[in-house]
Amino acid sequence: MRVMVIGAGYWGSILIDRLIPLVGKENLIVADINPAPLQGRYGVHCTVNWTPNLPLVDAVVIATPIATHEEIAKACLMAGKHVLVEKPMSFTYTGARSLTALAQKAGVVLRTDLTFLHRWSQVELMDVQSFIWTGPASRHKEDGILWTWGPHPVSLMLMAMGVSPFAVEGSLSKNAAILDYSFPDRSITVEMRWGAGIPKGRHALFEAGPATSLDEWGDPEREPVTLMLKSWLNDIEQ
Repeated sequence: MRVMVIGAGYWGSILIDRLIPLVGKENLIVADINPAPLQGRYGVHCTVNWTPNLPLVDAVVIATPIATHEEIAKACLMAGKHVLVEKPMSFTYTGARSLTALAQKAGVVLRTDLTFLHRWSQVELMDVQSFIWTGPASRHKEDGILWTWGPHPVSLMLMAMGVSPFAVEGSLSKNAAILDYSFPDRSITVEMRWGAGIPKGRHALFEAGPATSLDEWGDPEREPVTLMLKSWLNDIEQ
């Protein structure tokens, strides 16, 4: 399988490092606005323009600025390519639903890179009633906590429940979010804060931090980003 990564910044470089052993350098193309140093760093074909290379690949990984996600993903899906796009796939609910419909129509796999789904199992999460999530106050704070870190605890909660909620309500500020999700048999609270510590008497189930290196996990096969990419590639091959 041939894969193209569009965008080789902070997150794109992490994805490239994990993809090389999974698909091989000969099957990887990297497109970035500054391709020259990437050729020597990765030893793969690098280019500044992704569109001419689209017919040469089976799948595309999108790690570009958020404002470009939907446009690039749409072009790739319409070309019949499998897509893994950095969260969020779109600025809007309508845009995300449109991409999902395109993928279904084309019969291709569309995923977002929710790596935390590969850190915990459903068995470990199924009895959880309250998710409390803290993040480093200095990282991505300008984006707001729900935008930056919010998809991780919410996706974990939805994985644990296995069904969609019928109602959501809560409070939101730039530094904190408390969301109550209602299910037929229970309610789940997802609480997120920027480096403010955990309220007295509460337990932090998750503490968000920077992406770890392969070496820090000891066993690279268990590293969440690698597992996420493997899951996407396996779904494509099925």
